[in-house]
Amino acid sequence: MEPEPFLVGDRGSLGGTAVRRLRRLRLNADAMSSLRRSLASRPIGRPVAILAAAGLLVVAIIHVIDGSGSLHNQLYVGGLELCLAVASVPLAVLLAARPLPLLWHAAGALCTAALLAYVASRTTGLPGAADDIGNRGQPLGVLTVAVEVAVITAAGLVIWSRRRSAG
Repeated sequence: MEPEPFLVGDRGSLGGTAVRRLRRLRLNADAMSSLRRSLASRPIGRPVAILAAAGLLVVAIIHVIDGSGSLHNQLYVGGLELCLAVASVPLAVLLAARPLPLLWHAAGALCTAALLAYVASRTTGLPGAADDIGNRGQPLGVLTVAVEVAVITAAGLVIWSRRRSAG
């Protein structure tokens, strides 16, 4: 006696809808091989990674302190600051544990986005939040800019040195 086939459609086989769903779930083979190569690559910049991870933790702490206050003034600004803090912590841990090129790119991108948001909030203002325009001397703001620039610089130098040595 044959085992009963997996029935989804009327004809005793996978229906057209199920097949389309399975095709959508299948990841592109090139993207997967690129991800595998990134994860299998050798860690780079290990000594600098500890400092960059510490910087990311400082960014997280500053944005938790400032983000909770911003929630009362402008909800989305406080939410973005808290999201930055939440993203910084696991990235710091991963970067310290295994400084892969992908993580260096992520650290640089995260701090660049935070720095751009800071510059926008102090120059043109963020939508609905013009109260920080010109407020460049705030101690937490100055500290976070310095730390974010340090992380961006470290990430850039590590990535650049890797490309230079490979090429």
